[in-house]
Amino acid sequence: MRRFLKIFFLSILTLIVAGLLLMRYVVMPSEGYPSWQAVRNIMQRDGEIRISFPEDVTILHAECRHPQAITGIQGQQVITKIGYAWSKVKVRLKKADGSELDIVFHPQKLNNWNRIHYLPKDPGNFDAGFLKYENSIEKDAHDITFPEQTADAAQ
Repeated sequence: MRRFLKIFFLSILTLIVAGLLLMRYVVMPSEGYPSWQAVRNIMQRDGEIRISFPEDVTILHAECRHPQAITGIQGQQVITKIGYAWSKVKVRLKKADGSELDIVFHPQKLNNWNRIHYLPKDPGNFDAGFLKYENSIEKDAHDITFPEQTADAAQ
């Protein structure tokens, strides 16, 4: 009986490891995301869009124009919990010099488990643009719009 249980549990463990390796090296590369992070995301199914900003700006407002999106601000990050969507996330910032700026992100989440993270290219100067990571794979960040800066209401 003890030998049977040992063989049974080793067989289950082998199947789990084989399944994870199959996901990592066959399924996820065919989706365009050859990473362990993508395997984690597809198993957890907790897709989100995360936008990080440097410490010298203040996030005044953030909204996602999608009826199923849940958007929140946590410190220097805007986090939008959303499934499959082609959405628009608008963020209003106040820079260190007092001017305000609207930035609009147009991410395409082509599945409900995808995690997208935008980071400033230069943490000291986010005007230099953003880096975009989908499931820890760097992608082209061409889906960002920088409208003209607006004057601060107090000036």
